[in-house]
Amino acid sequence: MSWAKWFVFVFLISVCLILSSCNQLVIPVNVPNRVESFAIRPLFALHQMNSEQLKDGTNLVLGGPSKTIQILHVWASWCQPCDEEAPELVRFTEKLPEGVTFVGINASAYDDRDEALDFAERHDWTFPLIWDRGGEIVKALKITSYPSTVFVDQMGQAVLVHTGPLTVSKLQEITEAIRLRESPNKKTE
Repeated sequence: MSWAKWFVFVFLISVCLILSSCNQLVIPVNVPNRVESFAIRPLFALHQMNSEQLKDGTNLVLGGPSKTIQILHVWASWCQPCDEEAPELVRFTEKLPEGVTFVGINASAYDDRDEALDFAERHDWTFPLIWDRGGEIVKALKITSYPSTVFVDQMGQAVLVHTGPLTVSKLQEITEAIRLRESPNKKTE
């Protein structure tokens, strides 16, 4: 075998080993996610599960340019990782950073409304909850598994789609990274 063929063979084996050990791509915040950024056109959330909790009584608008960073958390009542993550979301939203909006979106096309409401009540969720009855929001956000969290910047761009449970510290880290527009791993003096 020539040196060039040997090099190509070793290179391909190395790539295969690396790819088999990584099941998801990682961007600087070191969380499983999809890297591509995509614009989210404004979606009017017409089927609110707990609309009485919205301060101004208007329909909630997801995506599009906004004054706040939007965190759109997609969940289902039957999802075990969603259940395990629920207390973390409560702790995060109790001390929600200024300039951040957090919305729970129930994957209603795959869930039962009563079970979803029981789930939210059992976990003392007080943040706005959206009932995605037909699955339009989940489809627009390109969600394929639960829980998933979409981080949307003030320009209406989804800058991170995290798949899997999140902790308070990871939510804070990602939110601050979006706010600062730099990697949270970069040290500042």
